[in-house]
Amino acid sequence: MKQGHVLTTDEVDDIVAAYRGGLTMDQVARQLGHGLSSVNKYLRERGIERRPKGHRKQRLLASCLEIRSRYEAGEPAHIIARDYGASKPTIFKVLRAQGATIRDNSECQVKHVCDHRYFQTIDTERKAYWLGFFTADGSIRPPNIIALGLKMTDGDHVRRFAEHIYTSCPVEDRPDREWPMTEIAFRSTRMTADFAAFGVVPNKEQTVPWPSLADDLVRHYLRGVIDGDGSFPEPEHVPTRNQISIQIASGRDYAEACQQFLMATFGFGKTKISRRGKKRGIYVLCYSGNQQLFPFFNWLYEDATIFLPRKRQIVLDHYRALPKYRDQLRFG
Repeated sequence: MKQGHVLTTDEVDDIVAAYRGGLTMDQVARQLGHGLSSVNKYLRERGIERRPKGHRKQRLLASCLEIRSRYEAGEPAHIIARDYGASKPTIFKVLRAQGATIRDNSECQVKHVCDHRYFQTIDTERKAYWLGFFTADGSIRPPNIIALGLKMTDGDHVRRFAEHIYTSCPVEDRPDREWPMTEIAFRSTRMTADFAAFGVVPNKEQTVPWPSLADDLVRHYLRGVIDGDGSFPEPEHVPTRNQISIQIASGRDYAEACQQFLMATFGFGKTKISRRGKKRGIYVLCYSGNQQLFPFFNWLYEDATIFLPRKRQIVLDHYRALPKYRDQLRFG
């Protein structure tokens, strides 16, 4: 600023607002292009009380949990630093003291926010469901790309996923594809690593194991698996007509583990696990029968808040058409 220059009322208002917003006088001077003595002068003329020494440190300490929450939700460190009148290194120091994991450069350069540690701990219905869905039908591809694509008629389900992981990454409809689809794709080193802990990696069919989850979360996980790559064959493809059937496609070891769970939990018999078509390493676990599957579907869908609507509707319509089961349905 030139010597003797008198600031306008608006310029002084900007100085006051910046200082009250948490910036130091030095930061106000540098940010607004004024001299430090001028900033001091006009604050004094406006009767703005100077903050005591250590104010910024006290404010940071009082707000450390909020800082960590904002950072882990995907906000860039430089934005948080600006809001608190601090430097990026200071914000990183606060984050490390709070036990936060500092994002690597690839994640710091992304344009969209996201809860990158959403799958670090599977402790809710939604997390268990989406882990199951990605186990069956999500895509993890180099370099650390998380992708989910479904046919456009199921596009709202992709948007649900984006909402649940709190990402601003766009969900795009692709009507020009050979198979029109809705998809989302973004880079996340942390989410890729958390998925890998459950065996959900590129070419996962042969590596993913049956997960170790809390008992009350297994049904949500398995519902995600079925929604991702399970199917309900049409009646003409079921051994006994008017009987519902379910198929789960996966690797051989995973299919056997899933079968063991169903046998132990619902008393299902040990059926043959068949290879699906000519695709190498993909097997199908299949069970049929209205009476056998009815308790399973009640368990799978009762009080569920996240599911693929069209698949749930198939089960619901089937049993509603059967007077014997209609009044015993615990969902719908």
